Amino acid sequence: MKAILISIRKEWWDKIKTGRKKIELRKTAPKKLEGTCTCYVYVPEYKAIVGQFLLAGVALVQPSEELEQTSQVPIEKQIEYKGDGSLYGWLI
Repeated sequence: MKAILISIRKEWWDKIKTGRKKIELRKTAPKKLEGTCTCYVYVPEYKAIVGQFLLAGVALVQPSEELEQTSQVPIEKQIEYKGDGSLYGWLI
């Protein structure tokens, strides 16, 4: 099984831990993802790896209100973050 180290800010990690955040938004996607993958979470505020989650898959997404519910990121911030590039939803 493949493993990935991912840096996530404390506010987002807290939402992942409680189950409210089911999609992590990123500008990139892992290469050659086959099946599930373990993501080890580094939180910069703690300067430590604090946990892990299983990555079920990755999808190319567009900013939307529905994505706001699953990612916990307001649509305005989704649009700003995406800019002119791609936006991927990492499925937790």
